[in-house]
Amino acid sequence: MLPDLIVVTDLDATLLDHYTYSCAAAMPAISRLQALNIPLILNSSKTAAEMLEIRQQLNNNSPFIVENGAAVILPENQNLKECSLGTNRAEILKVIHALRENYDLRFSGFADMSIAELVEHTGLTDEAARLAMQRQFTEALVWQDSEKQLQLFSEKIKAAGLNLIKGGRFWHVSSVSDKGKALLFLRDYYQQQGKAPLTIALGDSENDLPMLAVSDFPVLVKSPAREFPAFSHANLRQTSEYGPAGWNRAVLEILAELKLA
Repeated sequence: MLPDLIVVTDLDATLLDHYTYSCAAAMPAISRLQALNIPLILNSSKTAAEMLEIRQQLNNNSPFIVENGAAVILPENQNLKECSLGTNRAEILKVIHALRENYDLRFSGFADMSIAELVEHTGLTDEAARLAMQRQFTEALVWQDSEKQLQLFSEKIKAAGLNLIKGGRFWHVSSVSDKGKALLFLRDYYQQQGKAPLTIALGDSENDLPMLAVSDFPVLVKSPAREFPAFSHANLRQTSEYGPAGWNRAVLEILAELKLA
């Protein structure tokens, strides 16, 4: 049965706690979505390998979006169909490594890090860090230079036809795909089957804004690591609670308003 409503969500500091990566505080709303057969679409900068682990933990069988919108993965006939919307990571690495050398920029990308170094930056387990390093379409990096050099890097990235955006912990270099374009792709996927579902979208940082902009009910979830990004939408709500606790309350409130709670 095709859905009338879908919930699309970022993970880190949104559905997952910024420090512990737990979603326990969001389980009442997750359970309610499952009871109503409302798809919960994960839309994150995380890799497909990471997302598969999280989907399994959540008993989630919905489509999902990886690496900041670089690919939409659709469950079809017991298999997963990858619909790529982004540039191959190897091409991105060529560009950013050339820029680093030519302009003497200081940053460290995942391609430069060992598993131990990534664990130090994120607090992930060794296995989770290994999954995070299996990037296909984007490069995540820690900026270690000045704001002026960051502006130069951003200009050069844009001139190369790529995109630089701030996520929850890292800067992300990708093609011009983003979370919003991926959500529109998914909406078209449902529409081709005869449905154009309403969307609740939840995120906490700048890379979530394209997704929130094309949703019907956008939610900015309060983060302990940063202020709310500047964003305007007629239906925007901002949570007063952090991470999954705020996520839980916002989803249940919107479901109640839609007479679904």
